[in-house]
Amino acid sequence: MLAVSVAALAACGGGSPTTTPEKTTGDVTLSGTAATGAAMANATIKVKCATGDKSTTADSKGAYSVTITGASLPCVIEATDGTNTLHSLAEGTGAGTSTANVTPLTEYVLAQVMGSEKTEDIFNSFDSAAQGKLTSSKVAEAVTAIKASFKDVLTIDFDPLKVEFKAAVNGEGGDATDKILDKLLSLAQQDSPEATPKDALKALTKKVVVAGGGAAASLNLAKLPVDNCPAVRNVPYRIITLAGSYGVTASTQWDKQEVVAAWNDSDESSQSNAVAFDAAQPCKYELTPANSNGKKMQGAVAASGVFVMRDPGSVNSEAGLAIGFPAQTIPLADLAGTWNALQYQKEVNNWINKQITFTLDANGNLTNFQNCSGTTQASDTCVAVDANKSPKALVANSKGGFDMVNQSDAKTGNRLFGYRNASGELMMVSTGSNSGSAGPGMLIATKKRTLTLPKVNDVAKIWDIQASVSSSLTLVSSFSASQVTVKSVGSNSATRVRDTVDGAADGREDTLSYNQPRDGLRYRAAGSYTPAGATTPKPISAAVQMPIKDMGLTVTAGTGSDSTGKFLNLSVAMP
Repeated sequence: MLAVSVAALAACGGGSPTTTPEKTTGDVTLSGTAATGAAMANATIKVKCATGDKSTTADSKGAYSVTITGASLPCVIEATDGTNTLHSLAEGTGAGTSTANVTPLTEYVLAQVMGSEKTEDIFNSFDSAAQGKLTSSKVAEAVTAIKASFKDVLTIDFDPLKVEFKAAVNGEGGDATDKILDKLLSLAQQDSPEATPKDALKALTKKVVVAGGGAAASLNLAKLPVDNCPAVRNVPYRIITLAGSYGVTASTQWDKQEVVAAWNDSDESSQSNAVAFDAAQPCKYELTPANSNGKKMQGAVAASGVFVMRDPGSVNSEAGLAIGFPAQTIPLADLAGTWNALQYQKEVNNWINKQITFTLDANGNLTNFQNCSGTTQASDTCVAVDANKSPKALVANSKGGFDMVNQSDAKTGNRLFGYRNASGELMMVSTGSNSGSAGPGMLIATKKRTLTLPKVNDVAKIWDIQASVSSSLTLVSSFSASQVTVKSVGSNSATRVRDTVDGAADGREDTLSYNQPRDGLRYRAAGSYTPAGATTPKPISAAVQMPIKDMGLTVTAGTGSDSTGKFLNLSVAMP
């Protein structure tokens, strides 16, 4: 409850006495959590009150607290993390203490009570007219209207402004309230599939205001297609395969349990596939292709919307591994920066791993394209690809994604697709070139950044899938589920313990060196462990790992010299 001071009344001398209300000032303390579903880590929090304003910074979990001296309620709040900007409010008068979360729901509440989707303008001006609308009764009416508008999503009852909740952080899932925020973001992105998350939320805010609250149907929004996996949406997807040299455009009707794939952008080669989600494991599914004789593919979806899928293949064909995500049009300028990439490529009859770094400018020109090796920054060696063989640029493909061209402006055969998640982070995935000595493969890239160390007792639940080689065949494991707990943290390393998802001991420990052999990567040295209940040790392969921020995806490339040490592992964080 807000602590509200009683306004002093001043009497004027002479004639009939009159009273004039005065704003009572004092300390106003606001706190809460800023999140889109994922925490708005280190977001800039700005607060404007009827009297007084101040800024602060949220922590890594999106939590903030700010005290303004000589201030007076009501207040409006703005949270910006460089990608998304959201708003909230704190009603009342005078000094006081209040919880004011900042989420898509609070954005809608503010828009509803103000009768305008222009929440940034409302925050910037916050004049007396706007202040006068932030009464307890009007805010309560707005909250009720928003709850009615999203009744199919709000499966639990809570006050979006004041509820205490845990946002998802670094692959560690949030609580039930946070998962509802994930659903809201998915609704916005399904409604505006080509928009950035920020613009999709703005578009939905406008619909909320136009509808004026009420039944969900008045917003003209489709329901989420899969109740226990809000990350999937009925929009076109891009699917990049490991064993092929192509990208797939898939038309999805997850709610009708159907995925239609058009290979190499050809409608004539489209194929309908039945899909069924696992009720016991949210976001895990099986896909049965038409005329497959019962052969099933398995898939797992991260909260970001990225999925990984396995095709078991047969004794005469290479098994398949694929990465998919909603199709987006990413401007070349947004891809500018320095990137890390891990590539699993078939050359002649050998599958090899490559560590790559490159720089893109705003026009798509590629420079500093280098192959790297090493286990530490001190021993890291990056060698520039021969100028005549080095890729020159990325060029937009009219059917989506980008073609890589060489120094002669000829296509190399590599086609890259980009994806931007809700927090604005980018990744790219490229097909293999299948030209010259290079065969099929997959390149996965993320912008270079400095990794932060985890904290002791941080827990992540993941699905793992691994591609390795035997002779010339690619072998893709079934998905395995595990729980990873951070046991200890050093100056630049973390030791983790792996158990089953229900907490049963597995016995495996491994230590990861962070930002080794270069920023944005983790290195794991070779070792061994004895599984719980066993007597024979099992090897742990040396590997380089590349976690992709807020994607729920970690790429691991084995760096061993023999065939068993050359593998590609994909870890998908359970939502």
